[in-house]
Amino acid sequence: MAELHDVIERADRAVRTLPSPSLSVDDLHREAGRRTRRRRLATATVALAFAAAGIWLAVSALRGVQHGSIPAGRTIDPITVQHLRLRWTTPVGTVDQPTRPVVAGGLVFVNTTNGLSAYPIRCAGSSTPCPPSWVAPTAADGSGPLSDPVVSNGTVFVVSDRLAAVPVACHAVAGVCRPSWTSPGRTSWRHASVITAGNTVYVSADRLYAFPATCAKRTCGPKWVSTMKACRCAGSFGVAAAGDGTVAVSGEDLDAFPANCGTGGAACRPMWRTDSSSGGVPVIADGAVFVSTFDRLSAFPVGCATAGAVCDPAWTVRPSPGSFVSAPVVWQGVVYVSADRGYGYSYGCVTGHGACRQVWRSPEPTSGGFARLGWWHASVADGMVWAGADQLYAFPARCAAATDSDRRSCAPLWRDSQSGGGVEFSVPTATSSALYVTTSDGKLLAFGLPAR
Repeated sequence: MAELHDVIERADRAVRTLPSPSLSVDDLHREAGRRTRRRRLATATVALAFAAAGIWLAVSALRGVQHGSIPAGRTIDPITVQHLRLRWTTPVGTVDQPTRPVVAGGLVFVNTTNGLSAYPIRCAGSSTPCPPSWVAPTAADGSGPLSDPVVSNGTVFVVSDRLAAVPVACHAVAGVCRPSWTSPGRTSWRHASVITAGNTVYVSADRLYAFPATCAKRTCGPKWVSTMKACRCAGSFGVAAAGDGTVAVSGEDLDAFPANCGTGGAACRPMWRTDSSSGGVPVIADGAVFVSTFDRLSAFPVGCATAGAVCDPAWTVRPSPGSFVSAPVVWQGVVYVSADRGYGYSYGCVTGHGACRQVWRSPEPTSGGFARLGWWHASVADGMVWAGADQLYAFPARCAAATDSDRRSCAPLWRDSQSGGGVEFSVPTATSSALYVTTSDGKLLAFGLPAR
């Protein structure tokens, strides 16, 4: 626009320049003609400049539409979340229970009955099913994986009857993407789970397996395998967590292993263990291993023992005695869980100092509960706790401080009224511009803010 202003000023000076009074009549006529031509030239130049500016603005707007850019102020935060709406949905097929979607490279990855499916993050609309960009078969028998997919360093890892590594930027042929490598097939892995930490992928199945995150072969074996056997309860194996140089797996008890335990398929013994059944989902954060066990939430120091010794918890709380406690989620010194007795509430604890105190709880849901036999999971993103119960909810992660005496309830910032009731939700996945979740009736739901 500065160049346009200069053009206008030069044209104005050219038009208003007066001829010298010493010129003859013929000179005056010639000067008048030149002045007319300069005026016309200046007018044409200004018109071209305006046209160029208009074309530039139009192209910029078109690029914004083509790339799906987010308008200014359209990110999801504790203020704008109240305007969150269902943008599109698509069927993904039913599985034993809904698995969490993950987002990477402009795609939403979901485990379906056909394998790992990759959907574009933006689809035509809520009334039109969204076809996947590609599908990666991950099991030899053609069945879909049951574990949540995880993404690390441009690769999606899933477990079905084997561990499969699928590139995010896959060059699919006829809508089919082949894994870059897999582990040897094992029929006992149908209910296994997978996590990643650093350059290692961990599979919790009949045992704990540690695989390299990258493999140059088509079939890749583990770096090390635990000596202990994981518990199989209600059709599920134990679940692992990794962090602070430690891997913890919850099965018949809670066992902790060093992350760098060996290579070449070495057998690995635990550094420490607990002497009671766990069966919950562990989380490692803030130098502690948090795990839920029936109606208890416990915290164990990461380095509490060595040589396979029994470790005692630093603290244990019972959010709702007699109720199952969900998997914990830790964010900035607060651990979030839920419990259910036909009603439900979220429960937060401040970590550290050898104790745990409640900081807030949610009101009871209108129906159902926040924990179904301890299966309920939450996620935390952008200062909000996302949870699924009778509906989808968003709570402020830092709610108004409640004292131990008043136990004030924390009201949700948003609740979904569009997806319908009577379904079980997966762990929600929130980005700065969208919320994704799968349901037990076989759908992928995508929520977003309305365009301005």
